Amino acid sequence: STYTRKYGFQSQGIFQDPDHSNINTISRDPLNSILAVGYDDQTIRVFKYPCYIPNQVFRTLYGHSSHVTKIKFTD
Repeated sequence: STYTRKYGFQSQGIFQDPDHSNINTISRDPLNSILAVGYDDQTIRVFKYPCYIPNQVFRTLYGHSSHVTKIKFTD
């Protein structure tokens, strides 16, 4: 399901910069094990879910030509 709340305890580790303004979208996979986050810098970062630890380790995916504004996992 899509995670529609920008702030939440289960996702606090995704916030990498002080003002959090570069995050556009968050989606959780159907198995509740991964968060994908779309950023203004044209990247998607993939985190393990839940992501409680601040500055959690992530994988960065490149290739978008503009801000990533929507992400959705499919079954």
